[in-house]
Amino acid sequence: MNKLTPATTTTTEAQAARIYELWDKYLREGNMEGMATIYADDATLQSPLVPTFFGPGKRIVSGKKEILLFLNETVKRRP
Repeated sequence: MNKLTPATTTTTEAQAARIYELWDKYLREGNMEGMATIYADDATLQSPLVPTFFGPGKRIVSGKKEILLFLNETVKRRP
């Protein structure tokens, strides 16, 4: 693959279902470390809550460390 060709991957329905199940399980348990394992090391996450948690200049969290901070803040502020 050259730099001009984007990488493509295909996620099966079973894989997507497994990710959903894990995400739901970890959220119910409050296990944000577990939830962070679902994300790739270089993942990005965009949410309308990012500026609320990290300040108005931030719109996206990047990498597992920031994603875990975001997830922990989400649980901490959960009604």
